[in-house]
Amino acid sequence: MSALAWTALGSLAVWGWLLLCRGFFWRTDQRLPRPPGPGGEPDEWPDVAVLVPARDEAAVLPLSLPSLLAQEYPGRAGVVLVDDGSTDGTGALARSLSERYGGLPLRVVSPGEPPPGWTGKLWAVRHGIDRARAPHGESATRPETPGTPHGESAAGAAGPRRPVTGAADARNTPGHQRGQEGPDGPAGSGRPGGLPTGGTHRAPSRESAARGTPSREAAGAGDPRTSVIGTVAARDTPPAPGHHREREAPDGPGRSGGRPPTGTHRTPRRESATRPESPGAPAGESAARSPGRPGGPAADGPSRGAAAPEYLLLTDADIAHAPDSLRALVSAARAHRLDLVSQMARLRVTTGWERLVVPAFVYFFCQLYPFRRVNRPGSRTAAAAGGCVLLRTSAADRAGVPDSIRGAVIDDVALARAVRRSGGRIWLGLAERVTSVRPYPGLPELWRMVSRSAYTQLRHSPVLLAGTVAGLILVYLVPPWAVCAGLVAGDTTALRAGACAWALMAMSCLPMLRYYRQPPLLALALPFTALLYLLMTVDSALRHHRGLGASWKGRAYTRTGGGGRTGGSGR
Repeated sequence: MSALAWTALGSLAVWGWLLLCRGFFWRTDQRLPRPPGPGGEPDEWPDVAVLVPARDEAAVLPLSLPSLLAQEYPGRAGVVLVDDGSTDGTGALARSLSERYGGLPLRVVSPGEPPPGWTGKLWAVRHGIDRARAPHGESATRPETPGTPHGESAAGAAGPRRPVTGAADARNTPGHQRGQEGPDGPAGSGRPGGLPTGGTHRAPSRESAARGTPSREAAGAGDPRTSVIGTVAARDTPPAPGHHREREAPDGPGRSGGRPPTGTHRTPRRESATRPESPGAPAGESAARSPGRPGGPAADGPSRGAAAPEYLLLTDADIAHAPDSLRALVSAARAHRLDLVSQMARLRVTTGWERLVVPAFVYFFCQLYPFRRVNRPGSRTAAAAGGCVLLRTSAADRAGVPDSIRGAVIDDVALARAVRRSGGRIWLGLAERVTSVRPYPGLPELWRMVSRSAYTQLRHSPVLLAGTVAGLILVYLVPPWAVCAGLVAGDTTALRAGACAWALMAMSCLPMLRYYRQPPLLALALPFTALLYLLMTVDSALRHHRGLGASWKGRAYTRTGGGGRTGGSGR
C-alpha cells in the first residue's frame, strides 16, 4: 500500500476511536436536567444574585438585559451589572433599560481598573460578588453623583416589584400566570438586609397565587429593607421607624405579583422622596433610587460575614435568557445537588460565515471537553461555558474563586476546574432557551473570537501547538485529500479509507447542525472549517510570540506564567 493509503487508514482509525471512546462528544443530548418526579421544584426558593460583567456592551445590552429583568423567579433575585470601564455609556443605558422595563431590581456598579495579575472580567466578577454580599444600607436607584469616580447605582431593593413592560415582558401573554410573590422575610430575622433565615424564600401556595392574595408564608410582616437580591416586599407592611415609604402609582396594590394586565404596559411614574446618602458611605459611591425602593450606600470591599445569596448567576452581557431560565437553573441545581450548573448558550447563526463557523466552534469545544465526561462525578475533565453559570456561593468560597483564578484568560474552564478540585459537583450542557445576541457578521470577527485565546488553550506551548496542527491535519484534512488524490492516482485503498473517514466525520457533525437548525450538507464542509481553525490557532501563537498576546476590547494580556494566566489587565 502507498503512504497515502496508510495515512488515510490512520485517519479512519482515529475517527473510530473518537466516535466510540471520546465520551460520545458528538451527541447533543446533555440538556438541563429536570427535577425528578412531578412537582419536583423546591418548596423554598433560595436567594440569587445575577452578576453581569460588561465592557462597552451598549450595542447588545438592549437585546439581553431586559430578558434578565423579566425573569419569573419565585424567590428573591436581583441583577448587578458591573460596568468594567465602558466608554460607550453601558452603565447609563443599563439604568435606563431598568427604568423602562422594570422587573428585577438592577444595580450598576463600577470596580475601576483591575490590579496587576487580574483579568478585567474576573475583577468585575469579584466586585459584583462583594456587592451582592454587602449588607443593605447599599444603594437602591439614585443617579450617580456627577463627577464621582467609580460610582454605583442600583435600581431597586425593597418595595413592590415593578412590572416588566414592552419587548421584555415575555410574561404578559394570554393564559400565562405568574405565582404570587411574598415579602422579604420574617421581621427580626437577624440577617442584614432583611434576608430570610437560611437564604431561602418560601414559594407561595398555589391556592393563594390563584386567588391573587398572599399565602400564609407570604402574609407575614416583612422588613422592607432588603439587600441587592431583595425584589419584593409586602405592600401592607408598615415601614420601619424613620423609614419613609413612597406613594404608589394608580395601578398599585391588587395585582398578583405587581403584574400589569395582559399586553404592553408602561410603568407609571411614582413620586418618591430623595434621600441623602447614608453616613459613612465610601467616597465615590452613590445610590440611584428607583421609585419604591429604599436603601443607601454600603461599605466598600468584601463582606464575607453578610447575608450572601445562596447562588450566583454569572452571565455575559450578550446573553439573553428565556423568562424561566433562572428558575430552571436553580431547580436543576437543587434537585441534583450541583454546585455549578452551566449551559452553553446557543450562538447566533445568521450570516453565511456564522453558519459555517459557529456550529463547528461548539462541535470542537465538545470534542475538547466531552460534556458526558464533565458531568460524570469524579471525572478529571472539567469545563463550563462562561455565558451562563449558576454557582453555589458556598462552593465559590470553598474554591476560593474568583481570587484563585484571577489571571485566567479562559476563565470559565478555570472556574469549573477550581470548583471540581475543591470537591464540588459540576454540570455542563447545551442550552435550549439561553442565546447569545452578539453578531459575528464576517470572518474577521469570528477570527478574533477564536484566535484571542486559542494559544492560551495550548498553555503557550510550541510542542502542544505542533501536536495540535498535526492532529488537525490527520483527523480533518487527510480524508478529503485522500479522496481527491486517490481518484487522481487510482489508489482505491486511499480513496475508500478517505471516503469512510470523511463520512464518519460528517455524520458526527450532524447532531450539532440539527441543534443549530442548519442544513446537513454543511457537514461536508467540516474539513474546510477545521483548516480555518488551524490557521486561527497558528495566528494566535504568532501574535503571542510577537508580544501582542490576546486582547479584548482594548485590553491586552501579557503572559507571566502557565495555565492560561496573564499579568495584564485582562478581559
